Amino acid sequence: MNSSVKASSVRFDEDSMWVELSDGRTLGVPLAWFPRLLHGTPAQREQVTTSSRGLHWEELDEDVSIAGLLAGRGDQTRALGDVASERTVTMDQSDPDPGRVDRTRMGRRNPADTEPRPPISAEDIEATRTELAELRRRMTRRTA
Repeated sequence: MNSSVKASSVRFDEDSMWVELSDGRTLGVPLAWFPRLLHGTPAQREQVTTSSRGLHWEELDEDVSIAGLLAGRGDQTRALGDVASERTVTMDQSDPDPGRVDRTRMGRRNPADTEPRPPISAEDIEATRTELAELRRRMTRRTA
């Protein structure tokens, strides 16, 4: 990375952070990559200071390097499982925007993850085996 590239401005929308770089590029990254920013208030997020190395939020105790953003890295201080458990995305069929984040459930596990699933029938297992066998036959014919 060219060390002269710096953040010139930072803005947020509901689910993303947008960083304008001094070379004219704009980086958009999901707030889910940075749980402290995700859980911070809009006012806390606006209290960002920039430096030659990156971005800093004193009140949220968050530092984000420009090099890390350019490399596609999010928060490196926690295990991925910790971050994933803090954010639950709902996919409700009746929801007009199924990709939105239900912020009322953040931090809580999805009950569907803990409820037992119905058993798979023998017919379903056999149908899957048959489909796989057919796919293997087709792939073998293509590679031969």
